[in-house]
Amino acid sequence: MSKQKGLKLATLNVYSLLPSIDQLRILLSKQPFIILSINEIFLDSTIPTSLIIIDGYTFEHYKRGSRHGGGVGLYIRDNVNHEIYKQDSVIE
Repeated sequence: MSKQKGLKLATLNVYSLLPSIDQLRILLSKQPFIILSINEIFLDSTIPTSLIIIDGYTFEHYKRGSRHGGGVGLYIRDNVNHEIYKQDSVIE
């Protein structure tokens, strides 16, 4: 990674994370963003976390409860101190 300063951030709409995970692993190996935001992840409790791990990143996400509705996720570099703030209620 170059020694450029600044925040390298990207966002993608993947329309289902699981079929896209290998492409995301390749992307993050070539373009090591500090944060990669993913929209429309379509995850539910039947998908094991081990299938969506990307080495060097922590995955934080909010899923809507079923695979029939979007959800969002963040891949955050492991060396970045972060805290996730969740509101008590979400406007739908």
